Amino acid sequence: QILTAVRTVNMSKFVSEAVDAVGECAMKGKDIPAAVQVASALHLRYALFTTGLQSRLSNFFSESKAKEGETEGERKDKLTRRRTALRLVTELYAAGVFTEGGMLGSALKEVVVQEKSLSDGGATLSAVLVAFVKYAGEDL
Repeated sequence: QILTAVRTVNMSKFVSEAVDAVGECAMKGKDIPAAVQVASALHLRYALFTTGLQSRLSNFFSESKAKEGETEGERKDKLTRRRTALRLVTELYAAGVFTEGGMLGSALKEVVVQEKSLSDGGATLSAVLVAFVKYAGEDL
């Protein structure tokens, strides 16, 4: 039903809300294929959706330092969202929504740079990279 609505209803006034909803990365791994289908349909109808989503998703990879007073739970949530964002970017690239590999390459580069600067020896961001390679290594 969602895909039918995206294809038939004029949602041009709500593109920014759609960018926020998909770009929030508050989804489980099993929901990513559905998010990619919706994003692909929105990409085909609204050019602003894709540019907005690229911008929104790139924010996940530019946050390198833990904020003062950040709890362990908040740090884990950030890591989970970063992992989801990396997987979503990979899927969107594979689906043709993102046509240039620049964003994917930039995301991976940021993850590696951040890994080097963490006090825990980069163990948490290494987990993101390992999950990425396991998930998308053969596809890319």
